[in-house]
Amino acid sequence: MARLFYSKLKQLEVKKRIKTLLGLIIFPSVILLAGCPKKLENKGDKYIASIYQALVTGGVGPYGEGLTVYEITVQQSLIIDSLMPKLTASNIAVLAFEGLSDSDRFRVDGVVVNLRTTKGQTATYSFNSEILLQVSQKAELYRKYSEMILSGNFEKVKNYKDPGKNYPAYRENWPDKISELQSLYGKLKGYVPFGIREFTNHEGQEFQFFGYLQFENRYFPYKIDFEVANEQEQWSNLLIRENLR
Repeated sequence: MARLFYSKLKQLEVKKRIKTLLGLIIFPSVILLAGCPKKLENKGDKYIASIYQALVTGGVGPYGEGLTVYEITVQQSLIIDSLMPKLTASNIAVLAFEGLSDSDRFRVDGVVVNLRTTKGQTATYSFNSEILLQVSQKAELYRKYSEMILSGNFEKVKNYKDPGKNYPAYRENWPDKISELQSLYGKLKGYVPFGIREFTNHEGQEFQFFGYLQFENRYFPYKIDFEVANEQEQWSNLLIRENLR
């Protein structure tokens, strides 16, 4: 796939309204623990609001010349302030796209995401439906394996690893890591997705899904990577560690 995930809508000249929205991948465990997401549906605006503890508004309408999009605005969130905007916007776009009705998902040309920090900084990103559909297919796998991890089915998750992918970083034993984290922070209760990135290197092109494992007393970062071209239900990398990049 030659197009970038963080692209403008096809055949649409969209001006990115970016006013120095700075962002690093920071893991604000204190902020997250102060406002734990409620158990809502795992798609759509309500779920997005619960993840980012934000005010979320959106709707389907015309955009540009002859296009129809779902435009969503996410604001009043300290979590949004602390995260890399591109990763955040892509995750919001996929969840918003998946939350649309079947008829709306069929008729929209894409999703436009407006981010607004608590200090008034803004950024707008747009994603076409073709790419969102492709990412959504991998997002289903991300959720599948995250649920398996919550259930303790570690060996089953390992069986889905792509044998052709042997990243040095995978040498860590993440089942033991989870046991260690549970001894420190309590029982593993859930997971929270917060970002998606398209990544290309000599190994190929991947969609990387970033999230937090929700322990009783702390949120801990993890990510699962999927090769775009791999049509099997396989993951290529799974990391549970601080300071993910």
